[in-house]
Amino acid sequence: MGRTLLLLLGLALGGILHAQQVLRVPRKAQDKWQKTLLEGGMRRWDNDYLRLDHSVVGSLVSMNFVDGYKWGIHDFAVGRIFRDCSRLELRPRLMWAQDRHVWMGGATVRYHITPSKYGYVELNGGKWSEDFDRDAVLTEQANSLFSALFGWNHVKLYERVGAEVKGSIALTGVTQLSGHLSWEQRELMENHRVHGLSKAEGKWNVPANYIVDARNLNPATARQPRWNLWKAGLQLDYIPGRKIHVLNDMDVEARSTLPVFSLQLETGWNHPNDDEVNRGFLSLDLSASHTLRWEDNLHELKLYGSVGGFLVHKDVDLMDFRHFDVQAFSWGERKDRTGYALSSRTTGDLTQFALLDNYELSTDLCWTEAHGEWNMGMQGLSRWLAKYGFTDFVQAHAVKVDGAPLHTEMSYGIDMTGKIRFGVAFGLDDGKWDGAAFTFNAKL
Repeated sequence: MGRTLLLLLGLALGGILHAQQVLRVPRKAQDKWQKTLLEGGMRRWDNDYLRLDHSVVGSLVSMNFVDGYKWGIHDFAVGRIFRDCSRLELRPRLMWAQDRHVWMGGATVRYHITPSKYGYVELNGGKWSEDFDRDAVLTEQANSLFSALFGWNHVKLYERVGAEVKGSIALTGVTQLSGHLSWEQRELMENHRVHGLSKAEGKWNVPANYIVDARNLNPATARQPRWNLWKAGLQLDYIPGRKIHVLNDMDVEARSTLPVFSLQLETGWNHPNDDEVNRGFLSLDLSASHTLRWEDNLHELKLYGSVGGFLVHKDVDLMDFRHFDVQAFSWGERKDRTGYALSSRTTGDLTQFALLDNYELSTDLCWTEAHGEWNMGMQGLSRWLAKYGFTDFVQAHAVKVDGAPLHTEMSYGIDMTGKIRFGVAFGLDDGKWDGAAFTFNAKL
């Protein structure tokens, strides 16, 4: 593990220290100042740039019920592009948690390797309030907005102090290797704020899960509210027929018309003192994704499946469970996550369940999940709405974890110009009615 990470780091540093061939590709156009400040965007000065993920207001203030209002800087990056189209990027963040009366912050330094290598190396660390699902459906900024306006704090948080090195690189044209190594100190947290902008009160900061006793996640009753853990992982993706396209001097895209397969190993351990819990786990996940397109009649079929389990599970933390793409209220962000390795988060809203609560079926045992979506072309309502950019789709979802019933969902919806989706969904637990919900997904 250590040798692999050192190899990735060596490749990155080698790209900086040694001059490489100049790539002549288009320059990424900058956004106007008005858009950058009001919506988020990128401004550049020759080979230097500034990027805001959200509006300038969203980059200066956020809110959750654990920290209260947070004031400072986050969700922005400054960087430099080199002659071979590699680039170095810094993401600092420093915020004052008003209701907890503490400073939080950290930084991420990421080096994007020259496009032909299709990879990066990253070093990050700091102190922050994290979601128990580190790769959740909604961004921190979206949850901040919903918490402040409506009191929706379905997302639960803990405090993480740690450091991590991670990276990814194209071993060959059809294989991608990714890895990470991290140390972190974790601490369970309580709410420090009663309500946001509205009078709606947030629920207590204890996740609900079908395996874990809620008392073990409550700071007042947990055996150990603060502890340390080491984590490491490797992922190997097989992408037959992959073509890497350099779109401009900042954006690279990989495409394949064939199924993509991924094998992922994750492990974690600690070195407990006499008063600490002995923790350790080893998990294995095999997943596949495929998209079939018929260009003539606009039909499209998307498929994703995953099977895996924990080969070793000894007092595994909820933070390390296998999480699924769920959100307690029927909203999701139809936005592909930035990344080089295959994950469910790179498939848009294909893998989102509409009738499960956050962490409800997260597991440290075994799981199987499957998802499918058929974009119907001119078969449904789009017969009359296609000229306005509307298409309709149906989705099917299923997940089975040890100790819980088989959960299945079916949904039908309308896609508006590829940016907004809305529809209805119903679910079954072992064939018994589980409810129905409206769904809404926006490409933010």
